[in-house]
Amino acid sequence: MVLAVQLTSDPPETAAGIDVRFPLVSSARRGRVEEWTTTSGTSSPAAGSPAAIGGTAGSDGSVTHCFPAAETLAAADPASLPMPRSRARALVGLAAALASGSLSLDPGASREEAEAGLLELPGIGPWTAGYIRMRALSDPDAFLATDAGVRHGLTALGVAADPKSATRLAEGWRPWRSYALQHLWALTEQEDS
Repeated sequence: MVLAVQLTSDPPETAAGIDVRFPLVSSARRGRVEEWTTTSGTSSPAAGSPAAIGGTAGSDGSVTHCFPAAETLAAADPASLPMPRSRARALVGLAAALASGSLSLDPGASREEAEAGLLELPGIGPWTAGYIRMRALSDPDAFLATDAGVRHGLTALGVAADPKSATRLAEGWRPWRSYALQHLWALTEQEDS
């Protein structure tokens, strides 16, 4: 596999023995919630929010709740969401932009325009915009140099893990940096087990 060859060339251990699939998360809302979970060190707020703000139950009984539609979430009172208020306001703002059509994260949307639009929203920073670009827009070349998992993975490999060094190292992984990111996260998981 070309990607494995590219990753194994710098540093050698990056792809060794790791089988990574690149999952697609079609919801930017979920991506934003995931960032808050990681950065706040709390349990996932996504587990409680669907029922709290109008997520519907699946009709066959196998799914208990679905994440609310952008229109539903845009109408939510940020104070009712199980997360810090500033984050809840950002999530409601993101949902409002999606519901109004001023931001498109649909298949085929311009990744550059979507990222620029995300960064204009209060409370949405580079990490969130990059994560959404990777997951919701299926960008194979997004890289989150400031991500904690990236730092841990690079540290496990014995290479410099600061964002500037990580960005420089990841340049050699273009155009597949999202996959390299998955490998680094997998290394972090191996370290934790």
